Amino acid sequence: MTSTKTKTSPRWRQTVVWLHIVSSVAWMSQALALLVLMSLAAVTTDQDTRVAATAMARRLDMVLLAPMANVAAFTGLVLAGATAWGYFRH
Repeated sequence: MTSTKTKTSPRWRQTVVWLHIVSSVAWMSQALALLVLMSLAAVTTDQDTRVAATAMARRLDMVLLAPMANVAAFTGLVLAGATAWGYFRH
């Protein structure tokens, strides 16, 4: 009987784990910054501050948060697929 389990390079796996951790922390940090900016926009009475906060939140969301979320999801799927169980074993 042959084993269907494939062994991956430890350096490759460490690199993907590192990239997953960095992108996940960046994603969650940016989500927290987005929460702060939108909270500021919700409680302020100054119209200029409200406009600036929502503009910064939109820019943060489109330029940084969405790509980091995609990288975190992709690296998570790669790590899940690299396990002995793969995607469909259990």
